[in-house]
Amino acid sequence: MATAADRRLHGYSSRRERLRAALPGAVDQLRARRADLIGDGVIADYIALDWLRWRGSDLRLTALGSKVCRQLALSEPERLG
Repeated sequence: MATAADRRLHGYSSRRERLRAALPGAVDQLRARRADLIGDGVIADYIALDWLRWRGSDLRLTALGSKVCRQLALSEPERLG
């Protein structure tokens, strides 16, 4: 039987994976200057993960966020194959 800590960890992991999968789309929305389509909670999560950060009034992809996007791009052929 899973403990409460196990359930929290599993929930975090699932949430993190959903955020990871959605990051390239969020980056596209940022490039289109449509951060309003991302959602405040999701933006806060990306900032907490250090994938996005505020720079002045602009929301920017961090080096870590860029690395996550590259990893996703590299793994894409594996998902299709």
